[in-house]
Amino acid sequence: MVWRGTRTYSGLDASAQLNATQNFIQNSDEPKAAVILFVVFFFYDGPTPPAGIFDEFDAIIPIADQVSKQSYYDIANTNDQFNIYGLRYIYRAETIPNLPGMQGTDLYNAIYNNWLAEIVSQDTLLPGFTFSIGYQPMLGLTAAVSVAAGGDIIGLDPGNGDRNWLIFTVSWETAAGDATADSLATTLTNQAVNCSKFHYAGTRTTRYEEENLNYEKYDPIYSNDATFDQVPYQTYPWNNYARLNAIQRKYDPSGFFATRTDGFKYT
Repeated sequence: MVWRGTRTYSGLDASAQLNATQNFIQNSDEPKAAVILFVVFFFYDGPTPPAGIFDEFDAIIPIADQVSKQSYYDIANTNDQFNIYGLRYIYRAETIPNLPGMQGTDLYNAIYNNWLAEIVSQDTLLPGFTFSIGYQPMLGLTAAVSVAAGGDIIGLDPGNGDRNWLIFTVSWETAAGDATADSLATTLTNQAVNCSKFHYAGTRTTRYEEENLNYEKYDPIYSNDATFDQVPYQTYPWNNYARLNAIQRKYDPSGFFATRTDGFKYT
């Protein structure tokens, strides 16, 4: 059994949620705990989280609270509760650093406020469009556990510190909105990364130890939430990408599967 579920908060509490997320990333020492904003998804790999892990979130009063002890069977059967069927979707992903203290909270709030201003400006022009933004913490602590267990295909390095995977989603009703949705998703992600690079160039992430400061702040891109014109595999550390590319060439030397399926390629 695990402790897991969602809490829905008022948009008026967005800043408190973002501040709590930055603080969770910077100060958490529990690799079994995770959160994702918005709506806030909570997870702890055990029936009850230890005291103190989610205190800052607990202090925010939710509109709805569906967090409980659950089995993985329960999770599999309730995991699509926020899907709206019948619409067209585009996801776009980027990586940003988790910066220390007020720099970190200021960055998260600036990205959110810029996103909100952009979609509000488009609201009357684009009836039928829905926008969302997600913050998915990627802790150096998680990378350390992965390395201790033998590593992962992404090549996460605990020395690179804490990062956050941003997820921008646009949904709309008909094919007539395809180009507009793609353009907006691209604009929103570019604004987020540019905000970080312009204001915080050279600032180390929390728990940063070593390696390439520019790489570790903005890579790798999370392939689950990347879109068709992004190249997430090429953002992995070179040795990981080269190993995966070699495996693909070994077992599919003629490119039979690669040329007959959609998705990201090893090229």
